[in-house]
Amino acid sequence: MEVFVPKEIQKASRAFPFALRPPESILGSLNDPNGSLSVIEVFLGHKREDSLYSPNMLAPIGGKMYPGETISQAAYRRVMQETALACSPMIENEESKMLVKGSFKFDIGRSEDPHREVYFSLVPVISPHIVTGIFPIQEDSKVDRLIGMTIDEFQRSLVTGLYDGPNGKFKLQGHITKLQNPNDVIIDAENLPKRDRMLEAVTKRLQYQEIKAKAKLYRQLKYFTQAFGKTKGIFPDLPGLASESLMVIEANDLKKTMISLKDRLGVLFNPIFKKAYSTVVGELYMDYFRRKELPFDHVNVFVEDDMLRLKDQGENIKKRLLDGNFGVDLLHFLPLFVQQEDSIKGKTTRLITETSRFIRDLFRVITNDFSTIEERRAGESKNDYENRRYMNIKDYFLSPNYSSENQRYSLDKMDSILTKVLSEVFGYTEEQIREAWSSASHFMQDLSNEAKLAEPEWRAFYQTTQRRNEIVNSSLAQSLLMSLGIDVNYHHPKEMSLLKFEALLEMLIFLKELLILPTYNEIIKSRPHPVDLAISKFFGSVQEETMIKLGQGKNERIMRITYRKGEKSRMVIVDEKPYKSLMSVIRKSFEERVEDIVDVFSCSIVLPNDAYGNYSFSERMRMMNEQTDDFLNFLQETYPGWKVYRLEDKQTFENYYDAIAGKDFSAGGKRTGSKGDLLIRRKVKIQMTDPDGKNYFYEIAIYPVESFSDQDHEKEKALGLMAWKEKIEDDPDYSLKRILFPLRGALGLHSIYELFNPPSVYPELIDKVRSKSVRIFTSS
Repeated sequence: MEVFVPKEIQKASRAFPFALRPPESILGSLNDPNGSLSVIEVFLGHKREDSLYSPNMLAPIGGKMYPGETISQAAYRRVMQETALACSPMIENEESKMLVKGSFKFDIGRSEDPHREVYFSLVPVISPHIVTGIFPIQEDSKVDRLIGMTIDEFQRSLVTGLYDGPNGKFKLQGHITKLQNPNDVIIDAENLPKRDRMLEAVTKRLQYQEIKAKAKLYRQLKYFTQAFGKTKGIFPDLPGLASESLMVIEANDLKKTMISLKDRLGVLFNPIFKKAYSTVVGELYMDYFRRKELPFDHVNVFVEDDMLRLKDQGENIKKRLLDGNFGVDLLHFLPLFVQQEDSIKGKTTRLITETSRFIRDLFRVITNDFSTIEERRAGESKNDYENRRYMNIKDYFLSPNYSSENQRYSLDKMDSILTKVLSEVFGYTEEQIREAWSSASHFMQDLSNEAKLAEPEWRAFYQTTQRRNEIVNSSLAQSLLMSLGIDVNYHHPKEMSLLKFEALLEMLIFLKELLILPTYNEIIKSRPHPVDLAISKFFGSVQEETMIKLGQGKNERIMRITYRKGEKSRMVIVDEKPYKSLMSVIRKSFEERVEDIVDVFSCSIVLPNDAYGNYSFSERMRMMNEQTDDFLNFLQETYPGWKVYRLEDKQTFENYYDAIAGKDFSAGGKRTGSKGDLLIRRKVKIQMTDPDGKNYFYEIAIYPVESFSDQDHEKEKALGLMAWKEKIEDDPDYSLKRILFPLRGALGLHSIYELFNPPSVYPELIDKVRSKSVRIFTSS
């Protein structure tokens, strides 16, 4: 008798990201007086050609929900994983307006697949056009580009099942259309009306967000234009209305108001509108940053003792830079901070506010001996006095009567004072401060060299700009002056914002390196590492050294490898690595805390093919696991008074068996650009604590196969699986990807390249990397 087994139901999130349209697109709507004005666009993902479900169709962003995960949490997670768009913060009292009540079920149409029970939600994202220009998609994403469409275009597409717009012609997945018989999914008569009601609710919620955005733009335009005195009659006084009613009226009047302002203000209108637009978008940045940042400890800005105030500020900055709060979030905001200070009216993150104040106070301290300005006048405000003092110092350096010899003398003196002040503020030696500045000066160049080595064709993309060269060749004090807009080398005024950006960026990298350097030096001072000593004892003396060839053509290189064999171990290749450079630690610190970077010291242990070629993969895996466990026990025996912990013990052997069996598995890894799950290995992260409480960290990667790149492993090779040798061959490509691909878990998920070459500052450079990035087609 056949037993009926009910089909599994899989809960799935479907998210509709939306954002403000680019300002140029909104302004372009004014060219058609009778047309509608759209300020919001909603994004759908274009499924890749090799997608298992609905290839080449437009789809919402989503996937299965994790156990215990809310609808909103799943939606935000999938948007950040799949699109690399910058999600706005999830605000509790607004969350209900982003969720669509109810759910419906559908089938993909394959018997082995579970039913989908689908939940819809909206996800507000920060406009990808205001600062960043281009967002690369995560490399393991199921979509290859994003299509932005107005709400009207979106609503038409739901009815027809087809998007036919300026960005192309595409079918939509059936479960996000109102079609009765979609050809890519199966929806029964009970669930069809549920789906249609939910899609209608999505549209209504988007229309509500459109009204809110229009009202915000209306109010900011009113604020920025009233000073011109030419707006009488354009903004009517509407007293006594409830906020919701007022918002609807303002939204409905936006286009008429914009056309009237354009007629009265002429060429002034476009820049004023862009200021209003930037302010509205800036509020999203502020919401994100202020919710993300930890509260600052109290800083008493009224303390008359400059050094006490600097120490107070320095302690706050140090805490946050070491906590990982400096990184993508801060660099993401720098271009807006430098270029559009007037449009965001001084609003910025607490970290930038405190860092800027800290830099200004440093400036005041180191220039005390250089100012000929008289004391603060009676009744003069502190700000007016500081501005007068600033201009006096600027004139001092830019005076045509000021010789190069005098300039050099003054900068040397300032540098000496600044080094002493920073030493007292942060408690580091003057030598450590000079070392950190030297290291920070090389950071950008080292990053560029790494990319050039990875892909010579990209050499031109990483040519250092003249402005950046000037910062690198300057002293610490000179850079501080440039970050405040004091140009000691007579730059053209139009260049000042770029120079100020480069100098401020360099100062922030310097502070980051200064605070990390003592920790880094303390880590690498622990040589020889206790695990390295144990590896030499356990895996035995060197039996043989030989040279192997890696890669082909322009990527061909030679590597020396050593075979070891000990009394307690089999023959293995021991690939001992140099400790991680400071640049690598700094780069990783953009994604995680320095204390969490455990692979400063690492090593790979490999079972060589020539010694284990007759064993099956399962046998090799068993041998390798036995050796790994034996070694970990040996560690404890070798250091009996120590505590030995496995912080992480991860293996990807299941992926090997799934790939061979033709099953799907994720090819992504934890780190940007990584193919971690294609690497067939076991990785163990170790923490050892000596009797005095000092910690030592180490990472060991163990490979059961030396290489899949031979005739005995044609199937594995065809599947893209990587053993130890393939991993080494992939390293140059990985080096490039981790610079170009999005950072994980960070605001906007910018690449390292875009962090240091923001599109709003260097649009010509970003144009060159578009081939490596996903295209975002907007509703313009």
